[in-house]
Amino acid sequence: MASRFVSAGAINPATGDAVAAAPPPSTASQPAKSAKEAEKQAAWAAATASLEAARQHRLQQQQQLQQQHQPGAPEQRSLYDILQANKLAKQEAQAEALKLKHQFRGLDEDEAAFLEGLRERRAREEEERRREVESGMRAFREKLAGKAAGTDEEGGGGGGGGEGREGPRRMPLGSWRRRECRGRGAGRGGRRRRRGRTG
Repeated sequence: MASRFVSAGAINPATGDAVAAAPPPSTASQPAKSAKEAEKQAAWAAATASLEAARQHRLQQQQQLQQQHQPGAPEQRSLYDILQANKLAKQEAQAEALKLKHQFRGLDEDEAAFLEGLRERRAREEEERRREVESGMRAFREKLAGKAAGTDEEGGGGGGGGEGREGPRRMPLGSWRRRECRGRGAGRGGRRRRRGRTG
């Protein structure tokens, strides 16, 4: 088995064996290539340097921002200033809480009188509605009582007690009634009839 270690060459991808390195290019074309390479390398170095400078500038800005906003970092303000700022923020929070707590105030005399007038007006309207309903019900009951008394007087005790102004009520014929009930699937009294099998 062949060793895959290549010290100064390349590996052939088809076979996986070491292949001798290609001979170095001729010295005549080398100065032209080296000039191009030197130019590329100089451009690359300039681009890398500008990128590194921009990165360093961003890092410095980030560090400055972190020092300004970090609570544990040493600040330029004195402890007294920090404590005063904290005290002021706490007092503002308490004032806001009190403002919300005392947001609702009592009613003054004018508002109370207005609301009392509204309540009384609604009570009067409700009482009027109740009286109208009661008078309507009373009139209806009196009318019913008058009709009932009128029909008793007209009937006079003679045989037609079931007959009113509509006339006698006729019952349907028995066979027709049975047919109608069968169509609905019910027998007498709304129950189905089961007939026993004879046979």
